[in-house]
Amino acid sequence: MKVHYYYSNGCGCCKGYREVVERVCEAMSIPMTPIDIDATKVDVELRGVPTLILTDDEGIERYRSIGNLKEQYLLKAMEELRDGKGCD
Repeated sequence: MKVHYYYSNGCGCCKGYREVVERVCEAMSIPMTPIDIDATKVDVELRGVPTLILTDDEGIERYRSIGNLKEQYLLKAMEELRDGKGCD
């Protein structure tokens, strides 16, 4: 599993959220790729930032979140994906 974290430096919601995502990814030993949408050509459709896209090892999107999630909800979603339960 990999986490792609899309953000903008000018986004108020993005400020501070990266640290939450980094803590969860570190706790679960999942690599995170931060992607600044202002500095990088984005190859996926985004409806807002911050956006998290979790992909499996084949690169298939398994989960998407737009906006800030509380740390415990993000952790729960990632644990369910890791355990093969999927996410609602």
